[in-house]
Amino acid sequence: MFVRRVQSVFKLEGGDIVMIMSPSRREDFAEGGDGRQFICADVGPSVMTDAYELFVASQVTYNVKEMEGEVLMEYDFATRYYYMDL
Repeated sequence: MFVRRVQSVFKLEGGDIVMIMSPSRREDFAEGGDGRQFICADVGPSVMTDAYELFVASQVTYNVKEMEGEVLMEYDFATRYYYMDL
């Protein structure tokens, strides 16, 4: 799942989208609320217009409070980039 980050927590220059990889703790599977944390991979702009790259090696833990909403992304096998699904 891709989500948009809150403006004040930008880590990657030029990007505000992350891919949720996994809950940070076992309790985050069952718990609800704002205390949950997730390990996320950064998604940044690519060299192609309107395309994005997934940086799996650049992982950061984010709190649910730092996420605004889901972003629909589609992977293109030919270019190996992600595109926003409008």
